[in-house]
Amino acid sequence: MGKEILTRLNPKTQTMEQSGHGHGETTSLDIAACCAGCDKAGLSVLLERVAGNREVHQRDFYSLYQEVVGVASSQRWKVKKDQIRTLLQIALFEHCQAGTCPSCKGTRFQISDPSKPCRRCKGAGKHMLHLNDKAEALKVAKKTWLDVWEARFHEVLSILQDKEYEAMRVIYRRLE
Repeated sequence: MGKEILTRLNPKTQTMEQSGHGHGETTSLDIAACCAGCDKAGLSVLLERVAGNREVHQRDFYSLYQEVVGVASSQRWKVKKDQIRTLLQIALFEHCQAGTCPSCKGTRFQISDPSKPCRRCKGAGKHMLHLNDKAEALKVAKKTWLDVWEARFHEVLSILQDKEYEAMRVIYRRLE
């Protein structure tokens, strides 16, 4: 990261030499200034995705959980709280940690026919949990997952994506 960017990240920095203590290193102050104003849960999702920092998401898991409970309540989901917790954990895994699809190697298209989406990851480029695994984790039948839980899962994924987007927006704004 260049000193010019670091100078913009930390408003206390008066000259480029002050950024990173003049050694071209990023300090915790530089990073903190960049992330100031981010929603903590959104920043946690972003840090887990970018840096694989699971400790951060564990610390802010409760605020994400409370948001999902709020959605479940407003949409009158008939669920147990442990199912909401499990659903959030599945969504966090898929959003933050799912690896590159072994079939398409992340290209999102079939190797044999690049005009068609990959069959295994359905064009996501990531290796996702199979719906049987998701249903088993929630202790519901595969049909129940498809009929009820899949839409809820995508609702939770949407919350995570929105949180991450908002954190990125704050960071990008600080870089301008």
